[in-house]
Amino acid sequence: MSRAITCLVIASLYIFPTDIQLAFEEAVQLLEARKAVVQKVADEQQVDWKPALAIVAPELIRYHLLKDFFETKALEWGYVNGGSKIADFSIGHFQMKPSFIEQLEAALACDEKLGRRWQMLLIDAKQDEKIQRQQRIERLKDFHWQLRYAMAFCELADEMYQCRSFSSVAERLRFYAAAYNFGFDQSPHQIAAWQQKAAFPYGQKFQGEQCRYSDLATAFYQQFQCSPF
Repeated sequence: MSRAITCLVIASLYIFPTDIQLAFEEAVQLLEARKAVVQKVADEQQVDWKPALAIVAPELIRYHLLKDFFETKALEWGYVNGGSKIADFSIGHFQMKPSFIEQLEAALACDEKLGRRWQMLLIDAKQDEKIQRQQRIERLKDFHWQLRYAMAFCELADEMYQCRSFSSVAERLRFYAAAYNFGFDQSPHQIAAWQQKAAFPYGQKFQGEQCRYSDLATAFYQQFQCSPF
């Protein structure tokens, strides 16, 4: 896919800061290189990969911009030995935190249908807690597993927000992306408010120009619709 097409798709939606736009292009290229993996995981679970991948894909931008600052070995040790209250940090291309995975596992386990469907994601609770945490860390380092978590989250969101009215697929996607970025344990009102926050990728305290996470998710989704890799 040409750089010109990528820029055209982005420009048709939003104007992003230059560093974010360039990182967007890098993210699309990375996904293009891994398209076989994405399709394989989607086929295994019989899901449409586009919305799930669009929801988490903006994190590739943060990963690209901040990767030189990531050093997780000490944090991994802290999490394995003390849990997410001691060390909770972003891992891998989609910047998933152990606490997010713990919440996702718990939510899936509480839903009979989703618990069966995503059984492979549920770590055996009879194991020693340190072994469970180590298994989570190893999965989070793996692109395949992060794809599975993303797809499971998308289906969980369908269940959680089935009573919420959305005017379009794009509106639903924006809300799900905000829930992923802000926390699906937050209230729908808080998640809706977060959609309007231009706090990505550096956080609310950063004084420079940023963008809304949901805008980026929408841009990725349109990119996949127009030119799926």
